[in-house]
Amino acid sequence: MTIIPSENPLILIFILYLIGSVPFSVIFARLFKLSDPRTFGSKNPGATNMLRTGNKLAAALTLIGDIIKGFLPVYLLTNTGLMVDQIYMLAFFIYLGHMFSIFIKFKGGKAVATSIGVILGIDYLVAVCVISTWIISYLISKISGLSAITAFVLLPSFFYFFSNNDHLASISIFNTLLILITHRSNIYNLLSKN
Repeated sequence: MTIIPSENPLILIFILYLIGSVPFSVIFARLFKLSDPRTFGSKNPGATNMLRTGNKLAAALTLIGDIIKGFLPVYLLTNTGLMVDQIYMLAFFIYLGHMFSIFIKFKGGKAVATSIGVILGIDYLVAVCVISTWIISYLISKISGLSAITAFVLLPSFFYFFSNNDHLASISIFNTLLILITHRSNIYNLLSKN
């Protein structure tokens, strides 16, 4: 018996949304008695902004939490008989929860770490490519937002060449668009500097 009621899609969608809504940055900020990440820096409740507090452990735990809430539901769904492309599409409700969390007045993060968690659950090799691209880009640019944009612009290509599943490659285009939308201010700032 599965703990995820895949026979009832509305319940499943709501569960995925609630999982995505868990605001790990806000939780760890309170546990470590830090400023709310929505009140400083980029005002984004994510690991990068948590790093601005100077507390690397809180930032690391936020990153891990955001990755796990993408990975774990996808991993569990692989045991329900759903096809992997169906699972990837359902994962967008996790992203929706992360971006518009019911627990923090329907605001949220940019879904980078959570996307990586989802991709890790779908195809670990593609996830390794995304993470590696982010790291290389960050080492060159020292800009987290640009690194995320670069990694996710290449995401459909990674799926196309390594997953042998055209449906996943197509769905990943929407994942890329999602990341570009959440990073629109970063894109504007980068373009305005040129």
